[in-house]
Amino acid sequence: DAVVYRIERVLLVSALIVMSLVVFIQVVLRFFESGFPWAEELARYLMIWAGFLGASIATRQRRHLKIDILPRFLSSEGKARDLVIRLASLISAGFCFFLVKVGYDFVANSFKIGRTSSSLGIPIWLIQMSIPLTMLVIACRFLGQTFGELREDAEFDRLVER
Repeated sequence: DAVVYRIERVLLVSALIVMSLVVFIQVVLRFFESGFPWAEELARYLMIWAGFLGASIATRQRRHLKIDILPRFLSSEGKARDLVIRLASLISAGFCFFLVKVGYDFVANSFKIGRTSSSLGIPIWLIQMSIPLTMLVIACRFLGQTFGELREDAEFDRLVER
């Protein structure tokens, strides 16, 4: 997981830097009534990848969206609380595996028909791969949370920063 995490961070930071530079240059060039026809499309595709990579990183850090009203009412040291948290993680993993399958079908269809982006001319499945790839990583992380040791957020944050 540490290697995947490092790759995700590099890809996310790279996407955000390139996206910011492209958008900045595009805005500046508009003052000169010029610009790149592909800039907004590239920024949009980088934003898609950045969003999914960010979701994966948030899941690793246990900062993903979650409904935690029930665990808050249960004893912090009780088995019922642990069971509810693990069950929620298992359900989340199952949903992510479903999205892997749906995403794969989506990508396979685009690959089969040979769709390309309008301005960049790149295969659209390269952008759509963000769905099944990141959902697979997220699903595995939820499984790790389901069957792994439960830690409080502060302790986990300390461990992640190492």
